[in-house]
Amino acid sequence: MKTTTYRRSAGQKMLSNEIAERLGWAGKTDIGFRAMLGVLHAMRDVLPLDLVFRFSSALPLHIRAIFFEGYNPNAVSQILYNRALLDHYKKRMGPGNADYFEQFLEHQRNRVPEREEFLQMINSYSRLEKRVDPEEAFRVVLEILIKRGRNEKMHGVLLQIPQHLLETTFPDSFSVKAIT
Repeated sequence: MKTTTYRRSAGQKMLSNEIAERLGWAGKTDIGFRAMLGVLHAMRDVLPLDLVFRFSSALPLHIRAIFFEGYNPNAVSQILYNRALLDHYKKRMGPGNADYFEQFLEHQRNRVPEREEFLQMINSYSRLEKRVDPEEAFRVVLEILIKRGRNEKMHGVLLQIPQHLLETTFPDSFSVKAIT
């Protein structure tokens, strides 16, 4: 298995250290960095494409590079909704088939994994199994990014993140305002 070595900027090191400290691993910036990487890459791969770019624009610049590191849009099960394709399909195949195809595309476009699948993605990307709870990593990383990011943009993005991914992480009568 190929391992990637990351060179970290001063801002990334500071953020990694803060995350590691909040996760109970003070001084272990590698654990903080891996937790951040796992959360960012899992979010990148489950959010709808338009939200991926809005979320990235709310991140500090030195974190945005990590967010897109290794991104392969062909490996993500993201289906782009294309009105021209549907119109062409409708002309060729008839309205009944086109309606079915449109419903299928809409369903695929809006598919978000269940919470457990999402947490497993965080574990997989971070490669920190058994050292860091993925739910705790998600909560800590998101809280720190909100504090450091462009707050008003981040607030708008958080309102659009599927609620089932956020609710148990921020259980106290979940409110985006509570974490921003």
